Amino acid sequence: MKEQERNNIMLFGSFDGLHPGHEFLIEKAKTFGERLVIVVAHDITIRKIKKQIPVFNLEQRIQNIQNIYAEITVIPGDRVIGTWSPIHTYQPHTIIVGYDQNELKKALEDIQKHYKFKIIQIEPLHPQKYKSSILRENKKLS
Repeated sequence: MKEQERNNIMLFGSFDGLHPGHEFLIEKAKTFGERLVIVVAHDITIRKIKKQIPVFNLEQRIQNIQNIYAEITVIPGDRVIGTWSPIHTYQPHTIIVGYDQNELKKALEDIQKHYKFKIIQIEPLHPQKYKSSILRENKKLS
């Protein structure tokens, strides 16, 4: 991979209760470039897409990531789905998606030709154990 291709990497997610699966995804994402930007979904977006209210509000979810990864840029996502302002602003060369983000991956593929980024889907870390919905049911989210 050429050096100029290793600049901005972007990762989207709700990160509602940071768990080892999220940390695995973030660590993998960091290996694909020089600067990782994490885009955290707004509460309203989570309600629309996942049909549930997040356990932690947007500010708490951003802070939870920054408490562990101070070197990473963490920003709120768009309030309107499909606006893609983080992509406009940061012009990522690579966008990382989690193993279960197939709808996001499809939406990114639809706009990929306009922005010229690569999409890489990361394999899960024990999805039967480290998935937010499972942890929420077991009340192990923190």
